[in-house]
Amino acid sequence: MKLPLIIERILAGERNPVALAELRDPRVHASKKEIAAALEGNYRSEHLFALRQSYESMCFIRRQMGECDVEIKRVLDGLDRKLDANMPPPPPTAGSRRSNKNQPLFDLRPSLYEICGVDLTQVNGFQSGTVLTILSELGPDLGKFPSEKHFTSYLGLCVNKEISGGRILKNRTRKVQSRAAKAFRMAAQTLKNSECYLGKFYRRIKSRAGGPKAITATARKLAVIFYKMVKNKEEYKPIDPSSFERKHRERYIKSLKKRAESMGFNLVPVAA
Repeated sequence: MKLPLIIERILAGERNPVALAELRDPRVHASKKEIAAALEGNYRSEHLFALRQSYESMCFIRRQMGECDVEIKRVLDGLDRKLDANMPPPPPTAGSRRSNKNQPLFDLRPSLYEICGVDLTQVNGFQSGTVLTILSELGPDLGKFPSEKHFTSYLGLCVNKEISGGRILKNRTRKVQSRAAKAFRMAAQTLKNSECYLGKFYRRIKSRAGGPKAITATARKLAVIFYKMVKNKEEYKPIDPSSFERKHRERYIKSLKKRAESMGFNLVPVAA
């Protein structure tokens, strides 16, 4: 990450707005003329003092972030590998290529691929940082969870029925304090506009039950995919969106027919 050169030169004593504007970052949309106009003014000592303190704080935090990256890499390098380091991961998907400012500066995908034995970033919604967060909480060995139901229950992503005297008192998910569960929910939320089958599933649940339940239901699907891939070393096989829609339509029609028959009617399709 580049340091703001304009601030460095201001703190070094440069006051020429045109010379400062020449140092603008190429990603800045404003023109050099606009930046030069914005830099004209009275550089008061108290403002320069506050600027210097803020700049030094930013540099300190960046140094700490760099040290965190080094430590993360050291820990990852010390974990057992399920794959040979000479086996590169599959090409990244569009979602895994998307930049995330909270991810380490080094490429996580090769290490995560070797540790897990599968490339989890192939799943829509999973970026390298998401997978790292989940693995840091659960580890690469999911043998302690006998089934996907145990796994999703641990994460609080399935319905927890509280029954007393044969009556259902509560029918909602458990509240859990888990960074892994939060990561699954955040991954689910990123799929709200996706054209993949998981995005279509999210929007279908949202139209019927609302956003929060759609996030939970999609997060559960992602957790099941994660569990099967890591435990069984299964590669990700996404469902074709058109096939997903077709199967949903068939299930819906079957449900309508059952409801019609229960009330003494027959469901007859309209002739084209």
